[in-house]
Amino acid sequence: DDVVGNGTHVSAIAAAETDNGIGTAGVAREASIGSFKVCYEDLSLAIFGIILSLCEDEDIAEAIIQATNSGYQVINMSLAGPQPSATLENAVNYAWSQGVVVVAGAGNDYSPTKQYPAAFENVIGVGATDRYDNQAYFSSFSTNTDDWVSVVAPAVVNMSAVPRELCG
Repeated sequence: DDVVGNGTHVSAIAAAETDNGIGTAGVAREASIGSFKVCYEDLSLAIFGIILSLCEDEDIAEAIIQATNSGYQVINMSLAGPQPSATLENAVNYAWSQGVVVVAGAGNDYSPTKQYPAAFENVIGVGATDRYDNQAYFSSFSTNTDDWVSVVAPAVVNMSAVPRELCG
């Protein structure tokens, strides 16, 4: 289940079906999407409206390798953490060596602290902008001397899909 809704939301931005009278249009509407759930939700704070997603590097690495070996051409990871991991970096490098484009979110700490996997050399790190093309109030970012974020994209109030149970 996509409890937080981020995977569904990002997938729909990438490849939502068009001309169906339902809603948004994906930027690569002819693309096929696969899903590898690598995080689990900690619901212990849900009473306060907080759901934490927790991800183990080994699970992420296994999914990267499986996606690569299954013929995926692009791997997107909407997850970030401040600690580099050799296990994760090796999986990213393997995917890259097989011609897979690897993309990861820069994180939501509003700081220049490197976030991984976005900060790995063979990953396109993506930061966030608002609707005025300014840096989003939450987005992690690079500095002029440490350029680990490759590109930024709109990420505030984007129309997209969410799992049915999150529709309010």
